[in-house]
Amino acid sequence: MLEEQQPSMENQSDVTEEKETDIVEGDEDTVVNDEAAESEEESEPTPSVEDEIEQLKSEYEAKIDQMLRTVAEYENAKKRAIRDKEEFQKYAVESVIKDLIPVVDSMNRAIKAAKESTDFDALHEGIQLIQKQIHNVLERKNVSIIDAIGKNFDPNLHEAIAQVESDLPVNTIVEEFQVGYKLNDRVLRASMVSVSEGQSNPEISEENTKEDKKNTKETEELSADKEDTTDE
Repeated sequence: MLEEQQPSMENQSDVTEEKETDIVEGDEDTVVNDEAAESEEESEPTPSVEDEIEQLKSEYEAKIDQMLRTVAEYENAKKRAIRDKEEFQKYAVESVIKDLIPVVDSMNRAIKAAKESTDFDALHEGIQLIQKQIHNVLERKNVSIIDAIGKNFDPNLHEAIAQVESDLPVNTIVEEFQVGYKLNDRVLRASMVSVSEGQSNPEISEENTKEDKKNTKETEELSADKEDTTDE
């Protein structure tokens, strides 16, 4: 039995030696790899201060160049916007002028016809047609007339130049002296109007009315008496 166990012990020792040999070889490989990495790190040149300065200088110049390009693009955009604005202001009324040219032609024909004819009815009709043309042009451009007569006075739409006695309620527009216009919701010109201030003294007016009726009745009675006397 002892003889049989001895070979097995020898085998175990051999296995142990082999494992130790493998471990030693693995450690050697690790050491070799570490040494190779250290040698590679040592082989890489350390950047000098001059190189770092050159790199920073290059980055700075690139940033400056980018900034200058951005400023130049902004200035070009600004100049282009100013030029477009001037161009728009220069030709903003082009469409309005095109619509008004036919009206001017009609006015010229009316003036020529007035010199050659004394038919004032025809001239009046022609002027009305020209007025209608102008109103059509204004309507196409979203220009509307401000309502005035009979409306309540609105300081945003109307300009009062007089207050007059009237049977209309106070602050009601009685008369329009100049037509007002709006462009969409913006007032181009306020209407020039007169505004009612009501009756100056309603009690006196009522008394005057009663007195007038009384005098009228007395006059009728006197006239009737005279007619009766004449008949007798």
